[in-house]
Amino acid sequence: MNEFFAIFLGSAPALLWLIYFYRRDRFEPEPIRLVLKTFAWGAFGIVPAAAIEQLFSVSELAHSDPRAVSVAALTLATFAIIGPVEEGIKFLFVRLTVYRNPEFDEPVDGLIYASSAALGFAAAENITYVVGSGAGVLVGRALISTLGHVLVSAPWGLALGLRRAATGFGTRHVASELLASALLHGGFDYLIFLRRPLSTVIFLAVLFPAMIVFARGAFRRAVPLSQYAASARCQGCLNPLRPGALFCPTCGHAVELGAWRCPTCEADCRPGAAFCGKCGSAQPKQAAASSL
Repeated sequence: MNEFFAIFLGSAPALLWLIYFYRRDRFEPEPIRLVLKTFAWGAFGIVPAAAIEQLFSVSELAHSDPRAVSVAALTLATFAIIGPVEEGIKFLFVRLTVYRNPEFDEPVDGLIYASSAALGFAAAENITYVVGSGAGVLVGRALISTLGHVLVSAPWGLALGLRRAATGFGTRHVASELLASALLHGGFDYLIFLRRPLSTVIFLAVLFPAMIVFARGAFRRAVPLSQYAASARCQGCLNPLRPGALFCPTCGHAVELGAWRCPTCEADCRPGAAFCGKCGSAQPKQAAASSL
């Protein structure tokens, strides 16, 4: 297969998922250049990961006959090597490249950059599988494996975002969530590599849905904690406004005094309303103060 075609096919599912998760950051989306930079670092992460996994002879598990591999060896490979190595590398690249950037200032940013690194890693994996096994392998990988990389990284992504936003999360919290991601990743791969009817049922009916529920909950928890969620926002371009501003510095739109934007559903709320007329959320205190 043509290498450029393989790169396109392998990257396309990851980039589509990246757009989906990027849009979850409603209040102050991260600069695209930083998101793509993290995606590229995540893709590069497959190099050290593959080297380490090759060193321990675990890279052949995906193609080996599960009947020829003992349960103990499979457990050791997935929980002690693959999970910790791949999650550790993704975490390390986010922590060393973008974590200290001033743009990383909301709890949800941890999830955005973790998703970006995870999808970059998944894209690189997809490319290797397409080259080795053909385009048909993407049928399952586009939905399960590509999305799975994001889901298993959600715990440490949320923890890193909460720590960066000074919400009381410390190094110990981040370390415990990173361990949870490593174990989750190990369990994910263990059930896939086992390839038995019961393991498939557990994976599809229990583990994968539970991971989706957790990731959705992580975004729902992180987004309202944004420092920009409680700010008065321009009714024209939706950018945050400084207290007392009469015109938006971005688009010049006249500020409707007393108007505010719901931090939950983003509906435009009329001046003087204490609650959102669409979803019932209370007006944020900071927005109320800045609209007087």
